[in-house]
Amino acid sequence: MTSLYFAAHCARARHGTYSPGHWLDTFEIDGVPVSLMICASEFTPEIARLPALKGSKVLFYISYEGDVSKYVEQYQPSNPDSRMMFDVAYQVLPQARAIENHMFVIQANAAEMVENVGTMGGSHGESKIVDTLGHMIAKGPVYGETLLVATLNLAEASPPTFERMREQLPMFAKMWEAGMATVFSRMPIEMRKLSV
Repeated sequence: MTSLYFAAHCARARHGTYSPGHWLDTFEIDGVPVSLMICASEFTPEIARLPALKGSKVLFYISYEGDVSKYVEQYQPSNPDSRMMFDVAYQVLPQARAIENHMFVIQANAAEMVENVGTMGGSHGESKIVDTLGHMIAKGPVYGETLLVATLNLAEASPPTFERMREQLPMFAKMWEAGMATVFSRMPIEMRKLSV
């Protein structure tokens, strides 16, 4: 096992079911610094930003995005624009994380069986690979399984290192420095046992 990740941003439907994680990790695959993000964490930009500040060039985003219509029906029935908002969010947030951090985003989103579409929790698929400019260079079908393959030019990934961002946006330096010190502190002892 290379790394462990605990969802830092729990989906609203999961609050009370488990506690959010409180640390992040970056690790290397074939010498390339990478990081992880799970599910609702796409709504929290800093979960992608802090690993980027540590040099992560690829963000692996693992998700099981539920059927949007059922989510809206349960949590925001009075807002007719909710479905459109969630549809758009699921499309553009991985692209936004790629653009703002100059990193590749590889999203693996589970594809529910067509006969289960419309059930709360049924995931719609549409996995994607997004380049550093936000272009989708590969995309899976809605409610269908496929294998996405792409060649990534890692020279295009130029994550905003902490040193560079401290010079460009000094007003945020202390916030990022505190965030990095908090979430990249050593893995809790009880978790280290799981990672061997």
